[in-house]
Amino acid sequence: MRTKLFLTFIISTVLALQASAETIKIRDFEDLCKIGKHPDFPLDGNYELTGNIDASESRNMNDGKGFEPIGKIVGYTSHGNAILDSAFTGIFDGKGYAIKGLYIRREQISDIGLFGYIADGEIKTLGLKDVSIFGNFRVGSLAGQLKNSKITDCYSTGEVHARYDYAGGLVGRSENSTIMNCYSTVNVETRTDYAGGLIGYLRSGTIMNCYSKGSVVGFTGLGGLVGEIYYAYNSRDVAITNCYSTGSVSSIINSVLVGGSIGYSSMDVTNNCFWDTETTKQSTSFGGEGRTTIQMKQQATYVGWDFENIWAIEEGQDYPYLQALGKTQTPTFVIKNKISCNAAAASAPSITIRGKTLNIKTSSPTSDLQIRLFDMRGKTLTRFNTRGSNSFSLSKISAGRYLVETKENGKRVGTAAVVLR
Repeated sequence: MRTKLFLTFIISTVLALQASAETIKIRDFEDLCKIGKHPDFPLDGNYELTGNIDASESRNMNDGKGFEPIGKIVGYTSHGNAILDSAFTGIFDGKGYAIKGLYIRREQISDIGLFGYIADGEIKTLGLKDVSIFGNFRVGSLAGQLKNSKITDCYSTGEVHARYDYAGGLVGRSENSTIMNCYSTVNVETRTDYAGGLIGYLRSGTIMNCYSKGSVVGFTGLGGLVGEIYYAYNSRDVAITNCYSTGSVSSIINSVLVGGSIGYSSMDVTNNCFWDTETTKQSTSFGGEGRTTIQMKQQATYVGWDFENIWAIEEGQDYPYLQALGKTQTPTFVIKNKISCNAAAASAPSITIRGKTLNIKTSSPTSDLQIRLFDMRGKTLTRFNTRGSNSFSLSKISAGRYLVETKENGKRVGTAAVVLR
């Protein structure tokens, strides 16, 4: 009797495991909208597309707000970690198909993209065509925020806009994740900091065999490939290998923290990475090597890259592309949208250093300014508040390179790098 009961238990367990591992087919846009919102489409499910999906009807959804992202952050623990109950933790296999015309306009909401928040999940072989995505913080075409996850063989085209920080052509903010064999031609715009053609903000992780071609516009911490890189312990936490960028990169306030490849990083963590100095309009970068357009279209530039199995190039005619994804897809429409804002971006006050004195000069004597000095790892060292122009002593701060963030009337208007001697 016991043996029979034990066998029954084993069989039931196996069947339950098999059922939980079953692949859920996504056949149309209606199915896509059910993920995380219907009991048969759980956030930890194993999904795959059965064909291309037309998501253009998302423009008329939810009173103009468009598609509701899959997965989100519902709160934080007492230690400051995101609660994962509503994150996408499953597997989504595009099977080489594409989702076209995805529209999201949620400018008051953070973690915006096809997937709002992915934690311990995997996305692979998926294309996103002609996305039009607007959000608050952490905005990307594929994912607003990515943590402990993996993205492979994916691409995106279209536009991404963020009212504030962390905007990326593919992912807004990525932490301790791997992104391989991907590209983006998405045009990226943010009203503040951390914008990148592929990733807006990278906190540890690996990027390999990727490229970006979309334009990037923002305040500071901008980059053709990655906006800003932060590593939790040391530079070995980050590895960016065999990547390139070609899209134009510009700063609204002419910040020094802008790069053709990397907007800002305290150390070069790239290996065999390049940017086009002509098309990006940037002669410098916090990582990678600058090359002319002619050089970028020659295989000889990419020493060590695998052109037998991974990359392909039409010598002298175009940039390299990934064999698995085919020739680079480009948007089928002209991007004219802009992020809405209650007021025009304020002019950043002038910041200068003389000896160990920080000088702030603003055109408005009635502006309330909040000044924060922090080191390259993000640790705040001191803060000042002032109305109009003023000077502050930094005599207690050690010599070195720092960043100064300026807020005017509570809104960030810029970040500048300074050197104390």
